[in-house]
Parts: sequence; structure tokens; C-alpha cells
Amino acid sequence: MSRHLLAMQEDRYRMALAGSGLTAWTMDRELRYTWMENPALGFSLEGVIGHTDAELMPADIGSTLTALKRRVIEQGETVAEVVSVAFEHETKWFFVTAQPVHDDLGAIIGLAGQATDVTERRLAELELSRQASAAVMSERRMSDAQRIAHLGSFSFDVGSNE
Repeated sequence: MSRHLLAMQEDRYRMALAGSGLTAWTMDRELRYTWMENPALGFSLEGVIGHTDAELMPADIGSTLTALKRRVIEQGETVAEVVSVAFEHETKWFFVTAQPVHDDLGAIIGLAGQATDVTERRLAELELSRQASAAVMSERRMSDAQRIAHLGSFSFDVGSNE
């Protein structure tokens, strides 16, 4: 493949990722970033390459991400998890997947991964859960009020006459 064609494909790939909310990366066996496209959380490419999550993130987040990625290296398994990241006074949720990268002989030499920002979806899920809990509490209160007042309720379906 010509260098010009390869450069065009790389440019298209970068343009496609730029607005996607997807961050892609590779890491070596020591879990140092070796490549990244579309860094998240305000990181720069230059500030990430050669570093580990433990060096870049607060201790709790760094250890969570390191444990997830260590499983890929040590067990050779693909992982996929939603991870919450409280970073610079804001909590974000990312769907993180990572899979081992092998050399020609099959040995694991690192990992490749991606993270998608799913914060809006997670916030919507939390709100739905809150509303469902509120509906259950409202139903319980109505039931208690009817019991205390010695009242009841019924339903009637006009269509079926039941």
C-alpha cells in the first residue's frame, strides 16, 4: 500500500473518531500507553503516551483501570465493563473494552482498548431508577392511606366489561 493511500486512510479514521466520543488506545505489557486516538477527560496525546493510568489518574480510578487491564494481560481475556470516573469535580461513565494483543508466536505483548463516554445514558438510567422508586413509594402510601381510612379502590375496563 502506498504511503499516500495509507495517510489518507489514517486521516479518515481520525476524522471518524473525532466526533464519536470513542477513545482508542494500545498499551504495552507494563500498561503504558503506546498509542491513543481521541484522548478523553481533557488529556493530550503527548501527556498520555508512555504513562500508566496510575500515573495519570487519582489513585482509586487508576487502580480500578489497572486491575481491569491487568486481567487482559495476565489471563488473556477480553473485558468489557462500565467504569465511573470522578475526575476534576465531575463524574463520567465509560464503557471500556480491552483485548489482548499477541505477537507472531501468540505471546501477549500488550492490549488494545477503547472507551466510549456513556455518561448521558447512565444519568438517564439513574433518573429512571429514581422515578421507579418514587412510584413504588407513592403506591405504598396510597395503599396505607386507603387501609387507614377503610377505603378501597377498583378498576373497570369498559371495553371488556370487567
